[in-house]
Amino acid sequence: MPIGTIGILSWVPLIRTAFVRRRAWDWVALIGTALLSLAAFVAVGSAPNEDSAQTTVGMITLLLLAAGSTVHFLVAELRTPPASQPAPQPAHLLQTYVQPYDPPWQAAPMAPLLPLAQVKAELDELSALLHQNQRPAP
Repeated sequence: MPIGTIGILSWVPLIRTAFVRRRAWDWVALIGTALLSLAAFVAVGSAPNEDSAQTTVGMITLLLLAAGSTVHFLVAELRTPPASQPAPQPAHLLQTYVQPYDPPWQAAPMAPLLPLAQVKAELDELSALLHQNQRPAP
């Protein structure tokens, strides 16, 4: 995003970095980048013409912020370890704190399973009845 917006939104990726890493330096970098980006944007917008030094300094600042915040974000993402799973608790601790779970619904009782031979006999009987009631085609 910083590269596509020419540095105007260079502070946006640093928001995620600051929230994920929770380091003071990341918050300082976020606030500093946002303020510097705003100042450079105002400098470019209020310049008397396109060839002034004010425009040049503002655009160079925005482009450097775009590159710097992108690099900082990528380095921070590569160095941040993935969220680890909590350590498993011993079984005796779990029993004292965890209440047994009773589901709010009860499973419907299953019909008893029929032996395969009985199912086959019933299907044969149905097949015979269908063949008896079959009408010849006109």
